[in-house]
Amino acid sequence: MWKTGRYGEENPQYKNHALIISELEKHLGGLKGKKILDIGCGNGALLELLEKKHGVEGYGIDPAFKNVQIAGKRGLKRVVKGDATALKDQFPKRVKFDAVISSFVLEPFVVGDADAKRILRAAHSMTGPGGVQVHFTDEPSVAGKFLEQLGANVVRNDLIKQGLFGNIVVAKKPRK
Repeated sequence: MWKTGRYGEENPQYKNHALIISELEKHLGGLKGKKILDIGCGNGALLELLEKKHGVEGYGIDPAFKNVQIAGKRGLKRVVKGDATALKDQFPKRVKFDAVISSFVLEPFVVGDADAKRILRAAHSMTGPGGVQVHFTDEPSVAGKFLEQLGANVVRNDLIKQGLFGNIVVAKKPRK
């Protein structure tokens, strides 16, 4: 939470979250009832917004127990403490997500290149056919190229130039 205790434009992540939601709506054709996984969900601010304002079935994973506790206090029931490189071990085997999202989780200085690829591979395997991944990252080309190697169709991979910080990668998993 920020000083005001409210989630809104004073939150440094607000514009990033708004862009993620916009990309999800664009590629999923609406959000109500969609299963969305937020990797590195932190305190759950984005998941809370997605659940309460957009009617999604939100799931989250974060390595910090304190963040999981805060997310629980927000009323989020499907946030777990865990390792994003092993998503299949964290969620029921049969769950496939309509979308997987992350914000500044794939950075080499945070997880390293090898773990970033493991996270992307795990996220790709947990994304259902026709699903989408949206990742904010400092290094979009690396994430985009690796997702293409996994068979995803990268539809956006660029620097955000609208007063936001970061880069965005959007990839769709083909329908089979």
